[in-house]
Amino acid sequence: MVGASCTLKYISKNDIDDNWQKALPLLDRACLRSGERYNAEDLRNLIKTGDFQLWLVMDNDFAVAALVTEMLYWPKLRELRMIIMVGDKMEKWLDLLPLIERYAKDIGCAKISGVARAGWGKMLKHYQKTHVFLEKDL
Repeated sequence: MVGASCTLKYISKNDIDDNWQKALPLLDRACLRSGERYNAEDLRNLIKTGDFQLWLVMDNDFAVAALVTEMLYWPKLRELRMIIMVGDKMEKWLDLLPLIERYAKDIGCAKISGVARAGWGKMLKHYQKTHVFLEKDL
C-alpha cells in the first residue's frame, strides 16, 4: 500500500516482535499523551492478542508514523476506531488513510472513527465531528 513516497504496512500480531523496535519510538510518543491509560508494553500486549491492530507508515525502512486501531462491536454494526495516530511527515502519508478505510469496509465495518487531538480535525476533512471527548482525573 503506497502513498506519496511512503508505504502503509499492517503489522500482524505474529509480526509484532520483528517490527517492535521500529514502532516503539512512535508509540512511546503517543503514550505520553494517553492520560496514563497505557504504556508501550500494554499496547504491545494488546496487539499480540489481536485486540488492537498496528499500522506503520514506512519511508524506506524507517517508520515515520504509527496508527493503532481497535474493533468495536456494537449491537447494530461493527466499527474500526483509530485510537493512536502519531508521526512525522504527515504530508507524505495522510493520503494512505483511505487504505485503512477500505480495510475496515472489507472486514465488514460500517464505520471508521478516530480519537484524536483537535488538530486532526483540520486534517481529516472528510470525517465528521460528532462528539466531544471530555475527561476528568479523579
